[in-house]
Amino acid sequence: PDSRERFISEAQHLRRVDSYWVASIFDLGETESGQPYMVLELADRGDLETRVNNLWDNRRSLTRDDLLTLSDTLAHSLQAIHAADLVHRDVTPGNLLVRHNGLRPEPWSGRTLLDRGERLLLSDLGYVKDLRAASGITSGGGTAGFAAPEQHGEMTRVDTRADVYGATAVLEWAATGSRYEQALAEVKRIGMAENPDDRYQDI
Repeated sequence: PDSRERFISEAQHLRRVDSYWVASIFDLGETESGQPYMVLELADRGDLETRVNNLWDNRRSLTRDDLLTLSDTLAHSLQAIHAADLVHRDVTPGNLLVRHNGLRPEPWSGRTLLDRGERLLLSDLGYVKDLRAASGITSGGGTAGFAAPEQHGEMTRVDTRADVYGATAVLEWAATGSRYEQALAEVKRIGMAENPDDRYQDI
């Protein structure tokens, strides 16, 4: 029952978010046997984590344009989620999916993060916190290394600044080994501050 409720809740939350940078939901239903399902926008090109790891394996790092594209996607997707009074709570490289806008794309070139016609989509609202439904107090959750400190513990209070932490952590991770790693030190210091009051106050 808990898994079913979370599944349906995720679909309902996705319906509240209308953004080019967030995976769209087209349908929510139930099979004859009572199994719930949702139909989502197809992200057919893998995820950010796989892309970046492949670049690293080939001794490449993200370019300035790659990092700007990533930060642009994080800013726009989370702005839309926060405008719907939701906190994602699990912003990770694995939850940023790659979609190709064309019908028959060529295989990924492996030279830059995204090829022409590709874009990133933020997905997976399974850990989302609905600020309209409650005070912000919630059970702990999120992915280690990307979850804000206030997300740890049995009962915690979170707001959109938890996603500021997660987005900064993703950007810092993606910049590893690049010439821009050191340039992001100040962004990391503020965006990943332990106390939410010391972070950037919005995405």
